[in-house]
Amino acid sequence: MGAAKTQRPAGKVKSQCVRVKVICFGTTRAGKTALLKRYRDDSFSHKTEETTGVEHYVKGVQLGNLQVKVNIWELAGADEYLNIRNEFYKDAQGAVLVYDSTNRESFEALDKWRDEAIQYGGRDSIMIV
Repeated sequence: MGAAKTQRPAGKVKSQCVRVKVICFGTTRAGKTALLKRYRDDSFSHKTEETTGVEHYVKGVQLGNLQVKVNIWELAGADEYLNIRNEFYKDAQGAVLVYDSTNRESFEALDKWRDEAIQYGGRDSIMIV
């Protein structure tokens, strides 16, 4: 007797699942939390709370036969969290740099934030502003 073969129904292709690490960072009160909640839950709240340390969000995205688990790490913008932030830049495949378009200082700090991400995470991440 031969080994039994498992066959998939015609037209069915097994989907793959991959995980992606994305960091979201920028100046304090730039709107990182609101942006991420909008992306994850399609909701918006006018309440604002400053992030303490790091927040983690997960969203599943289907791309053809590929199931992507997007793991987003929101990094607090306050200077006292640098020692926490610098650990999360490592191994990120993507980076979302957020600034407040109504705050010129937030815009002017973009270079500082980009440099911090490169210093602690390298140049391999795809970064968007």
